Formats: sequence, C-alpha cells, structure tokens
Amino acid sequence: MVGARGLVGPLFLSSVYFSDLGDWTSASDALRINFIDVNREPDRRGLIHERTAFNRRLLVFAHVLVSFFSAIFYLSQINLGRFPYWQSRAGLGVILMAGPALVPYAMSAVYSFRVVTHRRLGVWLFLVVLIAVSVLMALLLSGALGIDVHGPEWLFTVGAQAGIYLWAAELLLHVV
Repeated sequence: MVGARGLVGPLFLSSVYFSDLGDWTSASDALRINFIDVNREPDRRGLIHERTAFNRRLLVFAHVLVSFFSAIFYLSQINLGRFPYWQSRAGLGVILMAGPALVPYAMSAVYSFRVVTHRRLGVWLFLVVLIAVSVLMALLLSGALGIDVHGPEWLFTVGAQAGIYLWAAELLLHVV
C-alpha cells in the first residue's frame, strides 16, 4: 500500500484538469473521482452522422435502381413501332415518354432524402415498401391483375403510388 501510495501521491500533487468536471480540482478531489464514468453516454454524433449519410446514399441508390427498372418495364408496355429511333434526339424522347412513370420515384427520393434519420429499421422497411409498391404497379400495368389501366386511371395510379411513397417516408423514416 505504501508503494502504491508513493506512486499515486506524486501524480496528484498539482492541480489536474478534468474535462468532465469543467473546472480545476485538487488532488483530494481527483482521488475520489472515478476516471471512467460508466453512466455517461459516449459522444455518438459522428456515428449518427455516418449512419444518416449511409442511409441517404442507400435511399438514393435504391430509388435510382427501382426507377430505372420501372421505366424499362413501362417502356416495354408501350408500342414503339412508329417511334423514330434513328433521329438524333430519340433518347430524349424516350426519357420524356418514361417521365410520368418516374415522377413518383423522384418525389419519393427528394422527400425521403430530407426526412431520413440514422435509424436503420425505418430505412429497410421503407425499401420494402418501395419495392413492393413498384412490383404491384408493374403487375397492374402489365394486366396481370386483370385490371385494364389506361388514360386517367393510369394517372390516378401514378398519383396514388406517389402518395403511398410519401406517406411511407413520413411514417417509416421521420416518425419511427
């Protein structure tokens, strides 16, 4: 004990600054303070920022991927037999034709990017909703469900799809 006291005593002869306390303490105070406070929450701001950034990248990647496949599927349902594919601006025409099918994904991507947090469960549940509704829309457009969707009904389904995505983003990403 004397040997241990001889080592500990000289270390605390001068004042020691503890960042947890915020002021200068004396040697007697330092002997009574536990250096490792197990009840204090660690600073997780960096981890939270990294998770939020990862969740945003994941959401953007998922929206781009799902919207790409949805646009390909939508364009495969359109008769492009008379489309002038040899012209110089044919690519822009195809993008404009697929535009209405891409609007729900663009709206969802922007809104979900704004409301996403560091929580992982909400992001994964939102991705399940994104893929499930996209598959449902593809089945609806192909006629596999036995429902013929053309004209105004198609615009209503696109609006409903965007509404579902925005509602899911608010519920799963912002609230949960």
